[in-house]
Amino acid sequence: MIKWWLLALWQVVMAFEPSNEWQVVPEGESIPKGLEVKMDLESGQRLARFADKQAPGPAPVALAKPTPNSEVGRPILDLEQLEELAHDFDHGQQFMEQYGAHLIEEYESGLGKRDHAGKVLGVAVRNNPNAASALLSQDPELTLRLAQNFQAQDIYILANLATAHYDQVKPALVKAQSQLSSKPLSRDISKQVVRLVRDIGHTDKPAIEDWAGAIQQALQRTGDDMDGVRLDLLRVLTEIVEKKGEFEGTNTEVSRDFVSWLADQAVRASSSSGVKGRSDNENNPTYEFLQLVKQVRHRVYGNPKAARLHMDL
Repeated sequence: MIKWWLLALWQVVMAFEPSNEWQVVPEGESIPKGLEVKMDLESGQRLARFADKQAPGPAPVALAKPTPNSEVGRPILDLEQLEELAHDFDHGQQFMEQYGAHLIEEYESGLGKRDHAGKVLGVAVRNNPNAASALLSQDPELTLRLAQNFQAQDIYILANLATAHYDQVKPALVKAQSQLSSKPLSRDISKQVVRLVRDIGHTDKPAIEDWAGAIQQALQRTGDDMDGVRLDLLRVLTEIVEKKGEFEGTNTEVSRDFVSWLADQAVRASSSSGVKGRSDNENNPTYEFLQLVKQVRHRVYGNPKAARLHMDL
């Protein structure tokens, strides 16, 4: 067994000691405050050195740009390492000023680093107005492109931007709302839509009524092979109608067409074609969706053969 003092001596010898030159920071080592930090997008290594004492504000953060051949055989940077910089409230702005355009290019290129770049963009701007402003000032049309594409990660970035600069993102959110009513949906998309709508519930309660209408339309146009999507959307719609959590204070009505659709789903839930009695109901989106329909149909949305609880008659 290694004696404790030998282990302590080894840790002292191996500890990172900053200097005026860029040095690699060992994995797992914390970076002392007041240092300049940059990260190599190729290797994922963090480098640090003493900051210029004449430089105002927080110590700058940089990323080492990849070489021209970086798309071939190069490892994708460890997201946790990059988040260490992107999460920092002060450094998030510098991060975006220096490399926001590069990350957008990586994201929209459709190449191997797309998912990674999208996650980093979302992390850096969430609840960080300075970082969001720095990003959008470089590409004012970004939010509209995200809304037009309307894929899961597009919605993820859009939702995070909305937490920082809602007014600037709002036109794109209106576009996204129309996309929800018309574009093909997947489970990944519906999960990000739920996240986006919950974020908006904190910020713009009047807009929630419009989102509730778009969700009702989306539910009605989905097929029985999309019960996972239906489950996500019906859950958040029910939260809105019941004014739960972030939706407290909202005023939402449901349409006659939606209540009729919900009645049809209730018939499906009670019919022999449903999933009653199946042994594989755990994590089965069809079973969970139909169970939810039975739970909320009368309690939340009213009896379809009588006056509706939340219908504009």
